[in-house]
Amino acid sequence: MPAVEVLKFGSSVLRSPGDLHVAVDEIYRRWRLGFRVLAVVSAFEGVTDILMARVTGALGSGGAEATAAYLATGEQQTAALLLGSLHQYGLPARTVHPHDIGLVAEGPLLESMPVRVDTAALERLWQQSPILILPGFYGIDSNGRIALFGRGGSDMSALFLASALGGSCRLLKDVNGVFDADPARNRLAHRFSVLSWDTALEVAGPLIQPKALRYAQDKALSFEVGRPNEAACTVVGRAQDEWALPAPDAEPLRVVLVGCGVVGRGVYETIRRYREAFELSHVVVRDSTRYSDVDHLTTDPASALDNAVDVVMVCFPGTRLAYPLIAAALSAGKFVITPNKAAVAAHGMSLATYTRGSGRRLWYSAAVGGALPALETLATLESPVREIRGIINGTFGVVGAPTGSRSVNLRATASF
Repeated sequence: MPAVEVLKFGSSVLRSPGDLHVAVDEIYRRWRLGFRVLAVVSAFEGVTDILMARVTGALGSGGAEATAAYLATGEQQTAALLLGSLHQYGLPARTVHPHDIGLVAEGPLLESMPVRVDTAALERLWQQSPILILPGFYGIDSNGRIALFGRGGSDMSALFLASALGGSCRLLKDVNGVFDADPARNRLAHRFSVLSWDTALEVAGPLIQPKALRYAQDKALSFEVGRPNEAACTVVGRAQDEWALPAPDAEPLRVVLVGCGVVGRGVYETIRRYREAFELSHVVVRDSTRYSDVDHLTTDPASALDNAVDVVMVCFPGTRLAYPLIAAALSAGKFVITPNKAAVAAHGMSLATYTRGSGRRLWYSAAVGGALPALETLATLESPVREIRGIINGTFGVVGAPTGSRSVNLRATASF
């Protein structure tokens, strides 16, 4: 059974609906690595304060039950929009709510604590979808009422569920870990790579809900704090502190995108979102007049072989132009990424030497199942594949079964 990863997205990361792509990218990355994902979300930045002002204006300081129910709608809105964004990108996701998983809380309705969850219900839901989205910050009390976990309570939701599920947890913030001072105000602030419980209780309070931190300590549950889509983080909950080494000055990867159709355009937009990691050198197209809103256009495929280029992404369809360019780029020492199933299927044998070992330079998982991590899933299976069932479309082609496989049977419905 795949491992569980609990990802918590706070309002410092999801400030508005315009930031949803950040969560989509992080969730997709973890799912593609083989995890079952539980994404716990907070309300967008400032939404809880707006809701609190409204409910206080209407009800005054009383009405805890109504206040809790009203404030929880902030997290529910974020969860719904994240679900829609994941579906737009073709990712199999669904929302779950505390009622669905028996997430029971005890204590005052505005400052409660989670005490139990139906893990079997979560397992059943994961059988339907590998990505679950939970509005954080609240549970359900014994009378079925919404009970909040207090300010910053989505941290509590995430850590409690990670403990109950035996999974890992990453709290995603707008900084790449825990520092000894606020890095936004102190340029000399140092980041911890590892943080002990004692020090965490001293310095992490502004970043992590204190009662959630104390809960994690009681459960001996270590967890990570970091930015979405970055490897650097702080591991909280070890025996002693360790400082992170100074990060080396890293130049962005220089990328050439070949093809800017439906798939290529999606790649183009993603690269533009991560300018600190990728520098787009050229976008190679057949007719530059069709792409007036695209930067760095060229019609010269040879630009992909420039010495300054690190990665070539080949999104041209077919084999006539794509395969010679893939082969030339690999021969020139470039890393190549392609979703082109025709080129990979027709020339798989000649490209195979570039796909194996730690130094492999050809990445083509997107050519098999698109966003679906089909090859990654097959690589994790302990027993040989005996049967494949699926839908055959117009771009499907069988070029042969791998040698040494026990049996591969194809049962499919043709759809042309």
